[in-house]
Amino acid sequence: MLEPQEEEAPPTRQEQKRGKKRAKKLLLHHLDSEQRKQLRRRGHFDVSGSRGTVFRISSSFPFNVRLAGSAKRSRVFFCTEAEDPAVPKWDVMLGQKLMIEADEGEFLKTANLEYIPKYARDF
Repeated sequence: MLEPQEEEAPPTRQEQKRGKKRAKKLLLHHLDSEQRKQLRRRGHFDVSGSRGTVFRISSSFPFNVRLAGSAKRSRVFFCTEAEDPAVPKWDVMLGQKLMIEADEGEFLKTANLEYIPKYARDF
């Protein structure tokens, strides 16, 4: 007979803060120098997908991914989320970057899609 497992206590604020710092450091480690500069200066970075499409990943959530480059006027935004809302946004952004680079088609199938009028958001 299986014994019930104890539920883990939720992380303290200090643990959450440390986790966010580690997540941001990990994301920055996976960005090239131009992407790091974009993120620091503009709050987003561009990434090339496996099919050559350029996407822009923003630190503003939700629907933080959109087409960049020649299609940057697109008002179609994409969003993928972690099941656990406590996952730091930096980890979500890294996951989005890796998925776009590895399998752009799967990212597009998995992501939620939203049309956002120009006056509502601009990045």
